[in-house]
Amino acid sequence: MRPWSRAKPSKRSIWKGQPPAVAALLCARYGDVGEQAATATYLDLIARGLIRRSTAASGKVQLQPRKSNGKDLAALRPFERQVYDHVARRAERAGGAVLEEALRLESIEHAKKWMTTFRNHVVADARDRGLVEERPSLRTCFWLCVMLLVPVGFAIGLGVGLFLGLIAYLLSATLVMGLRRPRPSDTGDKLRLMYRHLMRQTLRPPIDGPIDPEWPPDREAAYAVALGVGRQIRSPFAVQHTTLVWSKASGAWRQVRIASPPNFFHNIDPMAVLYVIPGALVFFAIWGRLLFGISTRIEPWTLSGALLVAGWVLWALANLTVWRFVYHGLYDLRHETVSVEGQVIFLEASDDPDGEQAGKVYRVAIDDGKAERAVKYEIDRALFTKLRYGHRLRLDVTPKLGCVRSTRLLQVPTAPTVTT
Repeated sequence: MRPWSRAKPSKRSIWKGQPPAVAALLCARYGDVGEQAATATYLDLIARGLIRRSTAASGKVQLQPRKSNGKDLAALRPFERQVYDHVARRAERAGGAVLEEALRLESIEHAKKWMTTFRNHVVADARDRGLVEERPSLRTCFWLCVMLLVPVGFAIGLGVGLFLGLIAYLLSATLVMGLRRPRPSDTGDKLRLMYRHLMRQTLRPPIDGPIDPEWPPDREAAYAVALGVGRQIRSPFAVQHTTLVWSKASGAWRQVRIASPPNFFHNIDPMAVLYVIPGALVFFAIWGRLLFGISTRIEPWTLSGALLVAGWVLWALANLTVWRFVYHGLYDLRHETVSVEGQVIFLEASDDPDGEQAGKVYRVAIDDGKAERAVKYEIDRALFTKLRYGHRLRLDVTPKLGCVRSTRLLQVPTAPTVTT
């Protein structure tokens, strides 16, 4: 993040009238609360002293929630408490302070759920204060969409055409669903106009420079981010996409590389080899018999002979791959599982047409505090929805294929405090 410069401070108290996230809602073009609203709330909590932001000896920015009494936390609005709790949980699992780069949300699925909850809290808070109008319920919108079928049906019957009728219905249904978007009330609209005027007159875009441990000095940086003034900074609540993840499982902050499964057959149940063996025997026997029959009728030093040699090489490589998988599967069936235990540092939900759960495959990577890389293991959706960054998990996996046999969510110990 970069420091913000500020023009002469405004004497108006309107910036303190509503939190930055509500200002972002009122000034949003389509009434949506984006990721910048969560970032602005985070900066606002720093400016108010609820979260201490400083630079460690390593040069990394670290965060430490202020130990507040119950009265201070009770004064936070629900969406502010959500951001504060996120930082506090990460800091608690790291021994009291957490790197800013370690705040990222676990996966796209977790991020959508987290942002939906944040968005609903912001809209509900603005509605309770009379800043946005009441939205029609989903049931009302559903029946409006059903009623639109009547005029569309008449239009199709009069010869307008099925295609044009469907296009008209989809456009009308989209407008109906647009009624669900938050719309500023008269009071909210006046605030929106005032916010837009002030953001043009008061705030300046960010400037280049080193990270200031005491930044931001006031709340105007939070409002600048909420209203989209100047260059947008990277949100600490973005989804974790990179293969390098920060971890403190060893007691000191270090980056761990997330590694993909070592081979195609990783995470496959060893029982599958019992079904592979009969089919592989028949398949390779027929393939080899065909190649042998062809080899008796082809001259060796011709193009056909070269293709035949390539066929034999491919046959040998396919045999090596399949029977290696069979060996690993049989080995796993005869040996006990091995335990992999550590801190959850990576979660992933990706599309997979062959996956167990509705085209999705769920993976987790854990750091044992020793290795410099963590391998992804497949887990079920039930466990995936429970896991969060920092949880301590034990997996019992097969030694060769890495198939997860059992899982256990362990008590999360507080990490020792080590100077970074």
